[in-house]
Amino acid sequence: MELQLHSPSLHSVADMILVGICGLAFDVVVFGFLGSFLLFHHGWQSLFVVVSVAGLAWALLLRTVSVRSRSRHKTHYKLSANSHMTERTLRLEVPPTPGPCTRIPWKKLLQQPPVLALFLAHFSHCFLFHNAISWLPTYFHDTFPDRINSAWQYNVLPWASMAVGSVLGGWLAEWMITQNVDMTVVRKTTTTICLGGGSLFLLLMGVVGRGGQRFSPTLLCAILSFGFDGVSVAATVSNPIDLTPSSAGALFGAMNSIGTLPGIFGVSLTGYILQATSNWVLVFSIMAGFNLVAGLTFLAFGSGKQLHLDS
Repeated sequence: MELQLHSPSLHSVADMILVGICGLAFDVVVFGFLGSFLLFHHGWQSLFVVVSVAGLAWALLLRTVSVRSRSRHKTHYKLSANSHMTERTLRLEVPPTPGPCTRIPWKKLLQQPPVLALFLAHFSHCFLFHNAISWLPTYFHDTFPDRINSAWQYNVLPWASMAVGSVLGGWLAEWMITQNVDMTVVRKTTTTICLGGGSLFLLLMGVVGRGGQRFSPTLLCAILSFGFDGVSVAATVSNPIDLTPSSAGALFGAMNSIGTLPGIFGVSLTGYILQATSNWVLVFSIMAGFNLVAGLTFLAFGSGKQLHLDS
């Protein structure tokens, strides 16, 4: 988030964040396809080994890149040539000393309706996201047991559509900004698309999939639901930098801390409901209900304008 504040190469915050969101979706697409192949042909152990090795390799790559980048920026030498001189002088540029840390007024910040509406909207988005990543394969496996060979489709295609939705959401937000649309309208529009579209096709997926006979239309609903959910890159995910540019990283961290709660409790709640009722439509209705309440709350209290808080 702090990188987004200082990056000169990207035209908007949404463009920067969608790189990270697309990276997540790309990871799930690759390992969804590869994992399905390894699982069916070599078992769970091979999948765990491949994922672990890939994670370690990526960590070593990031470590190497960060060390080289730090050493390159720590001491920067610049050659300056004079048109009338044959000699070049070597000048050392010392990076500016960072200023003192600004104290974040959390008490006042958490009393602001736009912040609370943002937290609720992001919580709802993560409730759908964490449940989808945990339970979608189980839903297709239980509903369409005869399509086990098509597991790669529902493990890969919805996540690919999320990457597409992230890109399109970023483009939409940037286009609206270039048209001088108020930032509050931009964030409310993208949040409505994200929560509303994701919920609508999630409900349709449960209805269409009843009976286990229409695999392709059900998969299409899942793809569209994830695609709309990907628009969050231009909605709640980008909103902290609108509200508090000077402390966007801290607000983004607090928002994501709240977003982890559905991953802890929401997934367990879904499992309990399924164990008690075996009703997938009820589960999808609860997710859609969360999104509806959060979407209406954000429409009423959300904002894209900077909050002016006394230190």
